[in-house]
Amino acid sequence: MKTFIGGIGCFWDETKYEGIEGVISTECGYCGGDEPNVTYKAVCGGDTGHIEVVKVEYDEKVKSYEDMVRLFFELHDSTQVNRQGTYVGIQYRSEIFYNNDEEKKIAEKVLEELQLQQIVILGISKGRDRKAGLEKFVFGGSDLDLGRFPSASQLLQHIRDEAHRFAIAGHRNQRQRARTMSELESIDGVGPKRRRQLLTHFGSLAGVKGASEQEIAKVDGISHAIAREIYQTLHH
Repeated sequence: MKTFIGGIGCFWDETKYEGIEGVISTECGYCGGDEPNVTYKAVCGGDTGHIEVVKVEYDEKVKSYEDMVRLFFELHDSTQVNRQGTYVGIQYRSEIFYNNDEEKKIAEKVLEELQLQQIVILGISKGRDRKAGLEKFVFGGSDLDLGRFPSASQLLQHIRDEAHRFAIAGHRNQRQRARTMSELESIDGVGPKRRRQLLTHFGSLAGVKGASEQEIAKVDGISHAIAREIYQTLHH
């Protein structure tokens, strides 16, 4: 049995490996950051450097490491930057974590065949001390010295900060929508149409929670019985 670790977006996408011949088990977690024992909240904040990954244990008699690398690229869109579909954030970036030099060479071989090595990447690393002004710039895999070009350095830092702001704001909005929908989804008799009617009528989940049973019953399509169920569920 061998192990393959890669980030294909949200780590709940480990289900994409289900039913694939040669895959024995999967486990989700974090990789790539500088800090040990991180929390979900810290990773979502975008400051730890970690990404969400899936560790796949596979039968090497059925699948080779090269097979797993090719499968990795089949299961997600590696060309999306700091996102995967509707999941937005630097923790959703695409990465492979190889175990040794042999696996690294295999991964690079597949990248070359897929012509993904032609994508030039510019990166900014805060370093272990994570102090502003001491960033390290990497271009095409090599260090980039911008000491003589402070305006260029400031521009790249501004782009980085805006990318972080966009990713974090998008993820917070996504989590808020998920919380809103999950509370209403748990109520019997409240489907997508009634959820939309409730949120449109009251403006937000907080508005629904602040309404009385009688006020909820005034919403089109909401009977007194359903209004009672909604009120009791949101105030249990």
